[in-house]
Amino acid sequence: MRDTGVLTAVQALLDADPDLLDREQLGALIRHARKVRGFVDAAEVRCSRRVSELAAAGQSESPTEVLMDEGRRSGKEAKAAQD
Repeated sequence: MRDTGVLTAVQALLDADPDLLDREQLGALIRHARKVRGFVDAAEVRCSRRVSELAAAGQSESPTEVLMDEGRRSGKEAKAAQD
């Protein structure tokens, strides 16, 4: 996977102390969080697609089961990611 600014966003989240930020800085921090969340969501979708391929070949359980077990997701969340 390629870096689309997610490393910078993670570093900004690690470095920040929200208790000390003003409104503009908090907005920037929230945008960094959104970027990281989007990256994680995209990674889970790609993993789900690959698990689907493996499941079709009899080499894995369903993507929903993997996301529930490995991703600690609810059934509803796992199904949404799979879809």
